[in-house]
Amino acid sequence: MTNLVGAMDYAFRTFTILPEAANPPVFSNNGDPGVGEAIPLSVRPATDLTIASMNVQRFFDDRNDPGRSEPVLTPTAYSNRLSKFSLQVRNILRNPDVIGLQEVEAPTDDLNVVINDMAARLNTDNGNPTNSNPALPFYVGYIFPTNDVGGIAVAYLVNTNRVTVSSVTQVGATDTYVRPDSSTAILNDRPPIILQGALGGFAFTVINVHQRSLNDIATGGSPVNGYPNEGYRVRHKRQLQAEFVANLIHQRQILNPNERMVVIGDFNGFQFNDGYADIYNTILGNAPTPPTSGANDTRVVLAPTAAWNPPTPPLVSLTGTAVNSSNYSFLFDGSAQTLDQVAVTQNLSGIAFSETARVNADFPEVDRNNPASPKRLSDHDPKRVTILVPTATPVLQNCRVSLNITGQALAGNTCGLPNYAGDLVLTAVLTNTSTQTISDVFVQVVGLGYPDSTPTGVIVATPNPHRLLTADGATCSSGGQAGADQSTVNGQAPIGSNTPIGTLNPRESRVITLRLALPGVRRLRFFVNVFGVGGTACPVALNEGQAPGLVMATTVPLKGTGFGFELLQDKGRLTVAPLTSGTAIPGTRFGRRR
Repeated sequence: MTNLVGAMDYAFRTFTILPEAANPPVFSNNGDPGVGEAIPLSVRPATDLTIASMNVQRFFDDRNDPGRSEPVLTPTAYSNRLSKFSLQVRNILRNPDVIGLQEVEAPTDDLNVVINDMAARLNTDNGNPTNSNPALPFYVGYIFPTNDVGGIAVAYLVNTNRVTVSSVTQVGATDTYVRPDSSTAILNDRPPIILQGALGGFAFTVINVHQRSLNDIATGGSPVNGYPNEGYRVRHKRQLQAEFVANLIHQRQILNPNERMVVIGDFNGFQFNDGYADIYNTILGNAPTPPTSGANDTRVVLAPTAAWNPPTPPLVSLTGTAVNSSNYSFLFDGSAQTLDQVAVTQNLSGIAFSETARVNADFPEVDRNNPASPKRLSDHDPKRVTILVPTATPVLQNCRVSLNITGQALAGNTCGLPNYAGDLVLTAVLTNTSTQTISDVFVQVVGLGYPDSTPTGVIVATPNPHRLLTADGATCSSGGQAGADQSTVNGQAPIGSNTPIGTLNPRESRVITLRLALPGVRRLRFFVNVFGVGGTACPVALNEGQAPGLVMATTVPLKGTGFGFELLQDKGRLTVAPLTSGTAIPGTRFGRRR
């Protein structure tokens, strides 16, 4: 750098040179990050899941919210901020699948207006304003009311053409803490938001946080609410907020030890003890320093309270525990700091990494004025987490699910062959009865054919096997005799050949539809197997039986695990009955009913 000419300023113990606008400095490496141009992150393969964290620094709109006093931008200034935001997301972060935002306005009169404007600008700039092209990104926003006095909140934008969202929930909005004078106050100014979703069959959870800042952490002065001074109050609240997040993660680990969690956001805490509290390690579940509790209203360096339940096993930091040039996301008076952190559960640690996009912190304030540049949208650099989603092989899940047939009907002949009597359409409820999340779920109908009169119920494959229709109901599957994949979702019309049902979380149910082509309306035996990704393969049922007489359709497992059914006909009425298991009764050719 040459030609650095300007006045020297001194403030907050820092010397700063203010270059003359008419005689700017000259850089020899204008293309380097932090000097001339922002450097985009790499384009990731479609098989990867990308999750960004962006503190967008008080992203307010051009409307006056009557519920609070907030900055009101001009329409031009607001449009310019939307443009810079769009440029960062598209050109620097490469359209992440999920964007966790901090400091988005949550208006009291129209909660979704700002997050919807952000989504609309992204969708328009990506050439997909109405989602007419599923191959292009289409973002949908999620935001909740905030406790923040300034009106900012955490929020999400999700590319719904890539990610299936199962739930978005806010937690801790009404939680309070007790101060030394026995008064209570709201704990979470900007309550965390939890997003559960799936990329294909890969289920994941994102927890987006924005913790209390370090402002006034060292302030002295008069006692307040029983604290010796304001600094003690700030330190206590920051510690309790960290424990809230840690306890939240710990509880989710208990409910589902296999949940894949990504924790992102503005932690307002370093990777180490900041001399007042060890915020980051408290959230990770590592032993903070100091390691023992103390009287939180009288000591300067706070330790976790007795209410702390650390994540077990601890989370893994993707921003690292050592300070280096790749970690920082914020500059404070010339000091590079890492306030924006990323942590994951251990089942993601080997397949996930994070990057910091150099587009904000290193660039001057004057870059905010250029709507054609992505630089200096905020004072924080965004981070992007990349998860290398493994290719998993679906396995038999019969021992982890239940299948109950709730409806049956005989429809017209789809297969078109003259000797096919019609299609059997079955509605069933599939429930994950285990604690294991099952992804890429599909069902397979096997053993199609007529049972003969032998005690073991051998399947006869000829002359015309029963055939499983493709899930769209348009054609017959040539693999029906050996078993074919089929699935539909939520009882709607079949949605496509071999389309996975998706993800079944523990105790979650889904309505599915099965459709079989019948060569003749007479007794028929078939078996339903459920496959998906999650856990080891369930054992295959060891025996078959036949249900004598007409019984209602309920699920009865075979020995081992399996779902067997028979189609019975009585006076023109079709009934699907469960196959039962057991040893054949002497003198009969049927198995014993349970």
